Amino acid sequence: MSKAQKWFSIWPAILAAIALAFAWNTIRATPAAARQIRRKAVDLSELLALKQASAADHEAMRLLEQAGDPPALKNLLPEGAASATPRKEEELGDGWTVLSEDVTFNDADFSTVSAFLAAAEDVRPPWRAASCAFTASAQPGRGRVALVMESLRRSR
Repeated sequence: MSKAQKWFSIWPAILAAIALAFAWNTIRATPAAARQIRRKAVDLSELLALKQASAADHEAMRLLEQAGDPPALKNLLPEGAASATPRKEEELGDGWTVLSEDVTFNDADFSTVSAFLAAAEDVRPPWRAASCAFTASAQPGRGRVALVMESLRRSR
């Protein structure tokens, strides 16, 4: 057998050994790769959920920006039943400001306060009660109510 024939007869064995080595490496690496793919699938589903939540937040921000400034609380108060006093505005950054007002109902019917809170929440952008303190009077369903109301607006 010539030297060339020996060489050509060894090549298939060398190629078979290389193929076996690659096959063994693939078999050994497959479980780890499968775990990594499953982890990435879970991560992707979590990212998609965050993206949907973010889209809802962006939509809410867009609606808030379109709403403009919140209406004055004094326009929502029942005449003569309460007073509203503005507090210091607080800059939040990113172009937003928190507006705060103290609202005081003296000897008011609690249903009047409830109606005011519903009206304040229904305007756009809404006002929300940041704090609330009730002091009962001698008459049932009546008393003094102190509220701190807050709303957002774009900074000027």
